[in-house]
Amino acid sequence: MESPELLLAVAETIEILESIGYHRLAVPYSIGEVQFDYGIPLVAGEGSLDLVIIDQVGPAAVEEAFWNLQSIAQSLDVAGSFRTLTLIAIGPPIRHDVAFHRIQAFARVLLVDTTQTSLTVEEQIAPLIPFHIENTDAEALEDPLKPLQDFARSSSYASPLTEIVAQSELGILAVETRLLRWFEEPLQNEDLDATEVGQK
Repeated sequence: MESPELLLAVAETIEILESIGYHRLAVPYSIGEVQFDYGIPLVAGEGSLDLVIIDQVGPAAVEEAFWNLQSIAQSLDVAGSFRTLTLIAIGPPIRHDVAFHRIQAFARVLLVDTTQTSLTVEEQIAPLIPFHIENTDAEALEDPLKPLQDFARSSSYASPLTEIVAQSELGILAVETRLLRWFEEPLQNEDLDATEVGQK
């Protein structure tokens, strides 16, 4: 009998994937001319080519998972599909199983370890979840050079500093060239003063 933890992890995994645009395929499902009834299949929405198979994979089922996934991977190749194959293995840890490492030769494997409590299901399948940065702070959207420009304008060296900050948009070489000119200008002025004194 399946444990409540396993059933809950499977349901939560499906819910998370469906919330980000995956949709579940009916079983059996076809790849090319071959039909499969292995696992719970989901495919990604528009803009992605993931085929995800969710299965309850304990130590006793890794070998069976290997043969099923190898057949699916071969069918994808024969059909000329560009889909990537991912197994979400739900259950006790199987990392040290030989068949687990063989599966990784043709499929990405994400483990949802139901024996631990430190990571959520979402954290364990994070590679499938799009990364979004939500930023509503208007200040954070400002030009990153603005604080430096403000400092340059208020400095006693406002003119050269402002020009150096402006040169940063052209790259490091432009900044280095302008900095060198700034350091050399006083020396050039001293040379001019010395020449004028000599002429007098």
